[in-house]
Amino acid sequence: MRPSEIVKDIFIVGGPDITDGRDGCVYLLKFGELILIDTGAGWSVDKIINNVHSLGFDCKNLSRILLTHCHIDHTEALRKPKGDLGQKSTSTNWMRHRWKMEIRF
Repeated sequence: MRPSEIVKDIFIVGGPDITDGRDGCVYLLKFGELILIDTGAGWSVDKIINNVHSLGFDCKNLSRILLTHCHIDHTEALRKPKGDLGQKSTSTNWMRHRWKMEIRF
């Protein structure tokens, strides 16, 4: 399976059949802003970023990352100090340096 638009302005960019068998599904939404839904398990950050780029989008333009729930296969890429999804944890906040965003739980 390849990254693709599944319905207007909603794209699948990661998941067990696209990036890594350990990933939950990762979606990109284009609703006036770019939003990433979940991040995968962390082993395929570079593949997710490449998939976003292959669809014509730039991860630097993401306005936020939304997490559906806190299972490792949906959130762990936030903790990986790798690629453009590298995150820094501060108590209950995840701070994104390059994208300049904050996700509050």
